[in-house]
Amino acid sequence: MKLVIATTNANKLREYRELFAPFKIEVLGLKDVNYTKEIEETGTTFAENAIIKAETVSKALNCLVVADDSGLSIHALENFPGIHSARFMEGHSYQEKCAELIQRVKPYKDRSCDFTCAIALAIPKQPTQVVEGKFYGEVATSYRGSGGFGYDPIFLVPSLGKTVGELGEEVKNTMSHRYLATTKLIALMKKAGIIE
Repeated sequence: MKLVIATTNANKLREYRELFAPFKIEVLGLKDVNYTKEIEETGTTFAENAIIKAETVSKALNCLVVADDSGLSIHALENFPGIHSARFMEGHSYQEKCAELIQRVKPYKDRSCDFTCAIALAIPKQPTQVVEGKFYGEVATSYRGSGGFGYDPIFLVPSLGKTVGELGEEVKNTMSHRYLATTKLIALMKKAGIIE
């Protein structure tokens, strides 16, 4: 059983492989299937962008495709960067992006934020289905931890007193937005008889 994840992000692909490890399923990225076309993410929500990616690749390859769109939404900044998380300060490192967001949040008492992950499952000749996971936290006052990727080092989990960057993969993969959404996705795939 093969499942294509519509991503070229090696970190994201690794997380999916770990999450699907208990199942007899081969998880492939876009590079593995030589899909090189640029996909324009023109949606206004995480779900819309996930659907665009999943359906575009599924139609091109005529196979089962999972795509996600995820990002960091900072509540005091009107949920910025949100769907623009990956494109915010393009060309800069995530350490620089994180530093900029810490500065922008400084004037506010409310440091609450969330990571959202919307996952679309595109099955040829069937309606695309979407699931979503949200992981709530706060923007840390400094960049902490070398684990994870993206905005993980500034996403503080108040109950643990640590950023996601300090948690380690095993802990992260039991609570993250991608874990929560993937759990729903696996339930969906079991119901559809795709996996056992």
